[in-house]
Amino acid sequence: MPEEQYKNVINRLIYYRKNLGVSQAEMAKLLGITQSEYSKIENGQTRLLHKHLKALHGNRWDVDYIVTGRQSLCKTGGLRDILAGCTAEEYAQLYVYTIENAFLYWDDIFKQQKNLCLYSELKIQLVMIANQAEQPEVLRCIRTVLGMNKKEFGELLDLTRKTYSRCEEGTSQLDTEHILKLYNNGICSPSFVIDYKHELIAGIDYELQAVDSDVRKWFYNKISNELHNIRQLKQITKT
Repeated sequence: MPEEQYKNVINRLIYYRKNLGVSQAEMAKLLGITQSEYSKIENGQTRLLHKHLKALHGNRWDVDYIVTGRQSLCKTGGLRDILAGCTAEEYAQLYVYTIENAFLYWDDIFKQQKNLCLYSELKIQLVMIANQAEQPEVLRCIRTVLGMNKKEFGELLDLTRKTYSRCEEGTSQLDTEHILKLYNNGICSPSFVIDYKHELIAGIDYELQAVDSDVRKWFYNKISNELHNIRQLKQITKT
């Protein structure tokens, strides 16, 4: 990553911290490090790592904004409204159905959209669901979906095969530079790499706002009808 680009990441981190009124000491505690160690991150002496971003994400900080400059998508919209009244079981079924159909009809619905990361994330998450993948298998799933071997994927991230292998196995971690490379190559957002259960509903809803209203309505109706079918089936099995 060019040094100027990394400085922008740190500047956004500092801005975000100060905007929330969080001191360096509080930030260090949040990340599980000393204040001196955190100060070195802001001064550029130490790299901001995957584990730091994960801690921020776990405390609801917008890591997508910090790393890329693009704010995370809002958590409201037509799909959110449909899913809002679901039970946990209904939500799980409908979530999978939604991302399956967003991926299946991508060319028909989102052909004018440029969000390659979302398309890639849909595909990756479907593979993870099918394989019931857990961390640290996220990187393996991403690599497999891209059709790359470890050496090729490592080169994409400017890592040796050995270093990348350790990241995939969970004995080492990507740093901010590598996570941003995945985003810049249209593969996935930082929050997707950090959280393997990352939900894609907000991203789908965001893209739907830019398509023809009739197409958007058709997709919402499709999801609503599936929820109706799920509930009907549940009633039948009870009787």
